[in-house]
Amino acid sequence: ADAPGLLARACAARGIRLLHVSTDYVFDGRLDRPYRESDPTAPLNTYGRGKLAGEQAVLNADPRALVVRTGWVFSAWGGNFVRTMVRLGTERDTLRVIDDQIGGPTWAGHLAQILHTLALRPEGEAPGGLYHFGGQPWTSWHGFALEILNRAQARGLLARLPLIEAISSADWPAPEPRPANGRLDCTRLEALIGPLACDWRIGLDRVLESWQTASA
Repeated sequence: ADAPGLLARACAARGIRLLHVSTDYVFDGRLDRPYRESDPTAPLNTYGRGKLAGEQAVLNADPRALVVRTGWVFSAWGGNFVRTMVRLGTERDTLRVIDDQIGGPTWAGHLAQILHTLALRPEGEAPGGLYHFGGQPWTSWHGFALEILNRAQARGLLARLPLIEAISSADWPAPEPRPANGRLDCTRLEALIGPLACDWRIGLDRVLESWQTASA
């Protein structure tokens, strides 16, 4: 939480507008609809509390700053759910994946496009404050895993498809709880910049295609 606040103050002192990335984990996930920027925050875990404090520090230092909340981010690099599922799919015959947490998987390529668009917007055309961006269509971790592994097998990245068992959060002990609803309402952002490129299935195909090409 401290670093974003310090960065925001340094930017404000120099007349630089800060673009800060946050998370859906600032919410408790108990709503039965996608979360809007104006909805009350109530993080369930340490990560969410730290990110919320970071948001507040940024906007307190400079209300002109842009804070973009997102979630379920994946790419061809680093540690993320897509990479983990493909790896486990090559190692195991059965995978157990949570089916009672829903959200919008977000391809990092789409997120980068949004951040770039916002960064280039004149200040008068992009009011400071909170914005939401996440992928579509909504799915569960189990549904996401099914899509990942089916598409990976179709591209020859898996020799065979493992059994993908749907389980509840209670069946998968975690150090800290995660929100059951990670859906983000992106209406405010769409009203600002127009239709959003956010279909995570397109991003998933790009990621798998890059791995397929690399292994050829």
